[in-house]
Formats: sequence, structure tokens, C-alpha cells
Amino acid sequence: MNSGHARRSSFPWQLIASAMAQQDAENLKAEFKKYRIAKSDLVPCYVCMTPAPPLIRVQQLRCICKACAVVSIGVKCPWRARVLTCQHVALVTMEVAYDHLTPARATCRPVLTPAMKEAIRDWAGQGLKPKRMWMALLQRFNLVEATAPHLSSVQRFAHHYVTGKLGGSDIIDAVQRKIRESAFTGEEEEASAFTFTSRTDDEGNAVTGNGSDRNPFIVGVSSKKQLRRADRDP
Repeated sequence: MNSGHARRSSFPWQLIASAMAQQDAENLKAEFKKYRIAKSDLVPCYVCMTPAPPLIRVQQLRCICKACAVVSIGVKCPWRARVLTCQHVALVTMEVAYDHLTPARATCRPVLTPAMKEAIRDWAGQGLKPKRMWMALLQRFNLVEATAPHLSSVQRFAHHYVTGKLGGSDIIDAVQRKIRESAFTGEEEEASAFTFTSRTDDEGNAVTGNGSDRNPFIVGVSSKKQLRRADRDP
């Protein structure tokens, strides 16, 4: 992905990656010092040679690292980067201009890496709670509490993924509580309805799933009277 648009810029852009897969691009951006997206535009793609070219997303990143702010007096760090993503072939080109005021990095709490986010998506599909996800991150990535992202970061990411991709919401939690409260105990009246599931947790509570394809939400409702009728010979 060559940057013809770059030749019209006044910044001395230097190519650091060309035609990268989006996941590889995310891994590369994770190595940058702290930045913000200063500008984001959609322009006609000058990479795809098609009669009606698709759009390309052009993002300009600026440094907001505290280490650079400390060594400067009223001067912003000149470092900047440009990320160009073709909306048709999903390939990414990256360019940078100027050096940071200092190569030092400000101490900050680790953030979720692309690999961690992928693991959280998988666990969310299995119905794991954020606290268990956070503990699993410690084990999978050999982390301790001081080197791990905040639990709140895991909670936010899992919540956005479940509500945005899996169709989950607080309603599911409320329904699951109601199902557990109505679960079969053996003490029900003949005509009283109770709920049951094919799976239970270590404490014997009903496990319903979260509604995803991998972990469907399944629950049964019956009564002793109905089950006895079904058990009779026709």
C-alpha cells in the first residue's frame, strides 16, 4: 500500500509498515508510546485499482506521553504517525514523522493487548464473568496484579463485546437469577412450575448459557404433573 497521499504532505513521513494485516497493525501500534488520534478522515483509496475505488481511513496520531511532556517546556512532542487502512482489502500502511522528545516511557498501568482481547472475546462467548477472565489472564500471560491491566478494563471490554456482538444485557442476568430461584428442588406442588437445565455449576445452580452460538441459552419449564403424564404409556 503505497502512500501517494503522503507526497502532498509537509511532514517527512517515513514508511515503517506496508500492506499489513489489521491484527499485525494493532500489535505494532501497541508498541508505540502513548498517543491520541488527532485526526481521522475517509478519502478515496488510491491503492485499489478498481473503476470505483473504495475509501481509505487516514488516522493521524500525536504523542501524549507524559515522559515527553516532562522534558519539554511549553513545547509539544513533534512525533506523529499516520495509519492508512483500506476499507476494501483491510490492509494497513503506517508512517511516522519526527522523533519523540525522549525515548523514555512514562510508567503506566498495562493495557489490554490484542491477544488479551481475543482471549476475553472467547471467554465471553463461554459465559465467563469478568473477574474469572481477569484471573485467567494472569495465568495465561504469566502476569501478576502489578503487571496486569485493571479489572475495570476487562469489565468494560467484556461488557461492550457482549452487548455489541453477543446481544447480551443486564436482562440476561435477571432472567438467570429468576431461573435459579425457580429451579427444581423436589418440594414443589404437583402443578407448580419449575425450571431445569442440562448443566449445573459446582454448587448445583442452573447453567443456562449466554445466548451465543457457542454457548446457547437453554432452559426447560415443567411440573411434576406434566412429567408424570409424559411418562405414561400411550
